[in-house]
Amino acid sequence: MFRGINATSLATLALLIQGMNTPIVRAQPACSGQWLATPDRSLSGVDRTAFALTTWDPDGNGPRSAVLVVGGSFALAGGITAYHVAQWDGATQRWSAMGQLPGTVGQLVTIDNVVYAAGTGLMGAYRWDGQTWTQLPTVAQQYPRFDVLFGLAGHLIAFGIYYSGVYDGWDWDPATSTWRWYGESHGPTYALQSYHGGIAAGGSISQFNGSPCNYVFWNGPIYGNLTNGVNGPVNAFAVYNDELIMGGSFTSAINLVPVSNIARYSNVTGWASAGSGVGGGGGVAAMSVYNGDLIVAGSFTTAGGAPARRIARWNAGVGGAGVWHALGNGADNTISALTVYNGELIAAGSFGVMGDTAAAHIARWDGSTWRTLGSGAGLSNIPLQWGEYEGNLVVCGTFPGASGDLVGGIARWDDADGRWRAIGGGMTQSGAPGMVNSTTTYHGELVASGPFDHAGGVAAGGIASWSDTRGSWQPMGTLGEASALIVYNEELIAAGTYSLGNNGAVARYSGGAWHSLGPPTSHGLSPPTPPSLAVYNGELILAGDFDTVGGVAVPSVAAWNGTTWRAVGQSSFPSGPRPVTSLCVVGPDLFAAGNGQAWRLVGNTWQTVNPYIPVGITKLCPYRGMLLACGTPYSSGQPTNVALFNGSQWQPLGGGLGGASFFGILCVGVHNNDIYLGGDFTIANGAATAYWTHWGCPCPVDYDGDGVLSVQDIFVFLDRWLNLDLTADFDGVGGVAVADIFVYLRRWFLGC
Repeated sequence: MFRGINATSLATLALLIQGMNTPIVRAQPACSGQWLATPDRSLSGVDRTAFALTTWDPDGNGPRSAVLVVGGSFALAGGITAYHVAQWDGATQRWSAMGQLPGTVGQLVTIDNVVYAAGTGLMGAYRWDGQTWTQLPTVAQQYPRFDVLFGLAGHLIAFGIYYSGVYDGWDWDPATSTWRWYGESHGPTYALQSYHGGIAAGGSISQFNGSPCNYVFWNGPIYGNLTNGVNGPVNAFAVYNDELIMGGSFTSAINLVPVSNIARYSNVTGWASAGSGVGGGGGVAAMSVYNGDLIVAGSFTTAGGAPARRIARWNAGVGGAGVWHALGNGADNTISALTVYNGELIAAGSFGVMGDTAAAHIARWDGSTWRTLGSGAGLSNIPLQWGEYEGNLVVCGTFPGASGDLVGGIARWDDADGRWRAIGGGMTQSGAPGMVNSTTTYHGELVASGPFDHAGGVAAGGIASWSDTRGSWQPMGTLGEASALIVYNEELIAAGTYSLGNNGAVARYSGGAWHSLGPPTSHGLSPPTPPSLAVYNGELILAGDFDTVGGVAVPSVAAWNGTTWRAVGQSSFPSGPRPVTSLCVVGPDLFAAGNGQAWRLVGNTWQTVNPYIPVGITKLCPYRGMLLACGTPYSSGQPTNVALFNGSQWQPLGGGLGGASFFGILCVGVHNNDIYLGGDFTIANGAATAYWTHWGCPCPVDYDGDGVLSVQDIFVFLDRWLNLDLTADFDGVGGVAVADIFVYLRRWFLGC
């Protein structure tokens, strides 16, 4: 009945309860709580899109090997804080910071072992001196946003745009520390490449220095009709077999040679195709040469007419006819950059899966297999909800991987091994790892909902149930994208941002089928606010951003008594909480999060919980009889975005959560007396963490606070339990119940 509790432990419990006359040492738990650093929450890569790659040798001709430099929109690399730029050392297999840049890095280039950076989040270009980044001087008294960087004869060639909307190219001479104007283009330049004594520029260019051109401009010796260009944007260049290769989103060269997103140009023979090219709805973003093959990457899904997910190789063969091949199972999202490092091909982009491996935005190909850069023991993307099943912590969300394995958006924590485990292979959508929005338990099984079409390989219409006894997922009919689940009156209730099939935005599961819970919501629940569900005073509570449900005017919050809908709080939300982002029941009180604040239902009126410390409150949860509130980024005048409300005042939890790309805490839950938080944060109380963290005591079962785990701790716990002390609410579901004893004992037998 209870996992981890055997006959011996049950007998021990009986003896302990009988022996409660033993004097009790009354003490508080060993700590009042802290942000916990374990388990390992590192990534096998970076936490946001990687846009740029280059290599750099830290000691020049010294004994150290070169490192891989990565740029992007990330704030975390592996398990360390790294704002927008980081380095990977292949010799030590470790990530490290490389200074700090103030915005997204989209371009990196190494010239004479000096690294230069630019991007959409940076004004002008920056140079790395081995210790710090230095901004290069202004160009014509302005800092352009450079779209592309290129090294030519020791100089930096940079093309970009001014505030005035003018696109220019500039030449930086490091010897004199001066810029020289290179030329003016009509439209942005995305790629530069030297070829046979000249330089090719590609992009969305219609004119350069007054000369018309078609997406490609050539500055150098005249070779046939190169400047006639192609019929669509050029994003990347490479030189392969003495030919200039260009990739992008186009279908023909101007001399009517049919191509598909990739074309070849020879200064001898002119334009040619690369077989049937790449396609399937996407184009080329990056190219490189590896092991004698041309490597092409981007957003395409076919190469040479065969499946190739966003990356492929092309071998020119005899006569240039060439053959296309996929590189493993490819990527689940766009690849933005390629390079070669330590004999391996490196790919970076916005993907979360490469081949059959969970890889956070960067991966390496050794010629036969895709591998990660780092072990990545944590979640590979953002969690959306915490839950429990059979005594284990369960998490669901947008992450394809956890603890280095593909888990398909849902995983559970294995206390014994200290790692995340897949649940029956997880979810997939159109063959790629799926996403899970919400979970709950129903009739002893774990139920998961979200945008997926298969659960553990079994066809499922967005909702399925898992049983440890059965050992497999089982579909539960067809449902739209449900983002909230709860059990009410022995029935499973689902609510979604969009209509749940023909069941409106709220539906119940009964008799093996889904049924509308009253007429459909008149206008639907407005995206992007997902609905929230709770059970309060015998009624089902629905909250979100809506005006009516079942034809009844119920602004933002409604109650269902099993037959009809009614408004909760009537129209007392003129200034909030609207939209409502979370519901929470603590003892006799119903709380709602909305308009950045916490609200309590008093009679039939919503009142703000003041004074409030958490900033931009979005999520609520009960914790030991108190209200736990979480919110969005905070300023220096507002000290935290995580706090507890004990009924009269707020108490902040440490220094809160944050990060360069932090927008808010997306989920909160309680398990084994610890608070679990998930979101797009990368810092918890000043320490690096990837997407999730938890608050609690290093040894939560040390109830006598002496730092030693002993039977005395059980006596103290049972004393509190018998006195209905909320510190004995060990399972964190609210209130003191028999289940708390078994959860506590299971954790006690596992030790600290």
